[in-house]
Amino acid sequence: MVDLDKSYVLLTAARNEEKYIGDCIDSILAQSVLPIKWIIVNDGSTDGTEKIVESYEKNHTFIRLVNKKPDGCIKGFSSKVYALNMGFELVQNLQFSFIGHLDADITLGSQYYEKMLEILASDSALGITGGYVYEPDNGIFKKRPTNSPLSVAGGVQLFRKNCYKDIGGLKPLAAGGEDSLGEIQARMKGWKVLAFPEFQVFHHKASKKKRGAIKEALRGGVRDYLIGNHIVFEIFKCARRIQEKPYFIIAILQMYAFLIQYLNNKRRQVSKDLIVFIRKEQINRIKSLYLKKRNI
Repeated sequence: MVDLDKSYVLLTAARNEEKYIGDCIDSILAQSVLPIKWIIVNDGSTDGTEKIVESYEKNHTFIRLVNKKPDGCIKGFSSKVYALNMGFELVQNLQFSFIGHLDADITLGSQYYEKMLEILASDSALGITGGYVYEPDNGIFKKRPTNSPLSVAGGVQLFRKNCYKDIGGLKPLAAGGEDSLGEIQARMKGWKVLAFPEFQVFHHKASKKKRGAIKEALRGGVRDYLIGNHIVFEIFKCARRIQEKPYFIIAILQMYAFLIQYLNNKRRQVSKDLIVFIRKEQINRIKSLYLKKRNI
C-alpha cells in the first residue's frame, strides 16, 4: 500500500556525469524515504555514465535507466528538458503525490526528502519546494549567493504532482530558465514556491565553472529577456551580482546581453499574460524592498 503523503518519483537527465553520478545515486539510496521510481535519462553521454547507472539498476528495482536518442535539432538546455519530459511520460500513470527533478551532480543528506515531504504534507498550497544550494569554492562548500526563499534551484525542484500538471511540466527555452519559468507559472496558477535554507543541497559542479562565468553571464541576460523580465528588475538583479568574481564584469555583461535583446525588440518566448504577471511580481518585489529599507 503506497503512502501518498510520502510517495515521490525522481527524474534525472544525465550527460557525461561519470565523475558525480555514483555519489548522487548513493545519496538517494541512503534516503530515509526512497522514491517509488527514479528515471535516469542518459542524454547522449559519451563517457561512462550509462555503465555506472546500469550497475545500480541491476540491484535496485526502483531505478530505471533510459537512453535518449541523440537529436541534432535539440541542443543545450532544451535537450535536458526533453529528457526530463521523456522521464515523466514513463511515470505519469504511477500512484504518487510528488515529483522531483534531480541533477546528476547533486548529493543530499539522508533525511532530505523525508523532511521535504513533511513540509509539503503540512501545506497543501505549496507547489514547489527544495533546499538551499551549496557549491564548492576552494575545496569548501559555500552557500550559493543567488539562493532565495522564494525560488528553488532547478536541479533540486520538488513539485506537488497537481502543480506539475497545472503548469504542464517544463517548457524548453533557447537560453535556459525553464525552472524559473515553471515557478512563475506555478505562482500564476495560485501555488506557493518556497525554498528552505535549513536543508542543504550539495552541487558538486558549479554552473559558472561548468560553462564559464562570462558565458554564463551573457546567457543569463538573454534568458531573462526571453522570459519577460522587467528592465528595472533586471537592473536590480544585475546590481546584486557586482560582488561576484570577476567583480563588476559579470553584472555588466549580463545587463549588456539583456539590453541587446531589449533594444532589438527580440521576440519573447512566453505569452503576454505571463509577461504581465512576471513584471507585476517583480515591481512589487522592488517596492517591498524599498519600503523595508525605509522602514515604512
